[in-house]
Amino acid sequence: MTVAGILIQLPHTFLKEVTQRLGFGLPEEGFYGVGMVFFPKQQTTIQKVQIKLK
Repeated sequence: MTVAGILIQLPHTFLKEVTQRLGFGLPEEGFYGVGMVFFPKQQTTIQKVQIKLK
């Protein structure tokens, strides 16, 4: 199953609530960006990608 979409607006209020529950905050709205990473299915490849992202 393939799912695609485009997020054209950051849900700042939602992200602020979630990050506060996780123990950290966000800058003011408009002063940060959000990225999304899709990992491959193979575990060894996932580990290589995680290392590169760190």
